[in-house]
Amino acid sequence: MTSADQGEALLRDLGNAAQTLALYPMDHPRARVALDRIEQSLAAALGGRAELAILFLDNRVVIDGTPLPGGENVARGLARALRARGKERVVVRRGATGIEAQEFIAAISSQQMPESWNGTEHIRLESLRAGVLAADPSSYGKAYGDGDEGFLSAEVGALQSLWQGVAVDGQLQVSLLKDVVHALSMTVTENFGAIIPLAPLKSHDEYTFTHILNVGILAMGLAEGLGLPSRTISDVGVAALLHDVGKSQVPLEILNKPGKLTDGEFTIVKRHPVDGARLLLRTPGAPELAVSVAYEHHVRYDGGGYPALPPGWKTSLASGITQIVDFYDALRTHRPYRRGMPRQRIVSIMREESGRHFNAELLKVFFETVIPREGSEVSELA
Repeated sequence: MTSADQGEALLRDLGNAAQTLALYPMDHPRARVALDRIEQSLAAALGGRAELAILFLDNRVVIDGTPLPGGENVARGLARALRARGKERVVVRRGATGIEAQEFIAAISSQQMPESWNGTEHIRLESLRAGVLAADPSSYGKAYGDGDEGFLSAEVGALQSLWQGVAVDGQLQVSLLKDVVHALSMTVTENFGAIIPLAPLKSHDEYTFTHILNVGILAMGLAEGLGLPSRTISDVGVAALLHDVGKSQVPLEILNKPGKLTDGEFTIVKRHPVDGARLLLRTPGAPELAVSVAYEHHVRYDGGGYPALPPGWKTSLASGITQIVDFYDALRTHRPYRRGMPRQRIVSIMREESGRHFNAELLKVFFETVIPREGSEVSELA
């Protein structure tokens, strides 16, 4: 069985057990059978892995980054119970027992489940929208302005957690990264124009991760416009979200300086592609493509830029995609030392650099397929 099949079986067994425990006491043979079956399903779903992540996103179920076809039918009751309590993600870790599953089922079935209850030792509930993954959840709303505290807060918090894991602990939460990419891919396919223009209009600090999320969405939009397969689009999204991870090594007073950098400060900033690639190289689970994009995203199409590469070096397609969308969104994002530029001004600047700074074919597709989908809001920037 595939991991998706095993995950589906676990969801079915959890649902069946919930129904059984609602009808029979714990010492009833049917209840004991249901719990034993769950324990077996937990072990089978985990296999040799340390953990299994199940994300309930709108009407979709995503298991370790892979959408489960028909998952909304399999887990409708479980998803409804979790959403009613503000939870979207269940993480099952190696060692989970039937007794823990019983506690989990009893908790989510109870109308009096305390808000502080987030699971057992090996079965955890996570509320992305409440910001439990971020070091400072109170900072979410600051990036978006009053009244928009929930806007993309799940993805902002998750991305902060991912960066901190790589930069501080040398660990990458691969399943969480896949969940973020899946959430952003839904934005690309279902609500592209409603999401993209809003964050840069209200963000005053690129380091709050709104710019990085925009780069991820735009990169997937361009990859889709190029006709790349869905798996490749997701891979590009992963790499784009991690492309600037090296900036975690740059002092904040330099990143947020409200004026021109000195030569020494710019030298420090220019190290972030190399620093990012090194961080990812020594991080277990980091995709090889993400390493390439982190290293190459400031290398121009004509070979200029930084870091300096050996003659004949061919940058990856994903790096070219990320370079274009990174440049575009950086110019339109409000910064402490300047306001975002109007869309047409940015387009004019980029067209002048077609074939030099940017791959001309990628830029053409970007202008033809991605920019029109953003709607008119971005052009209103003054």
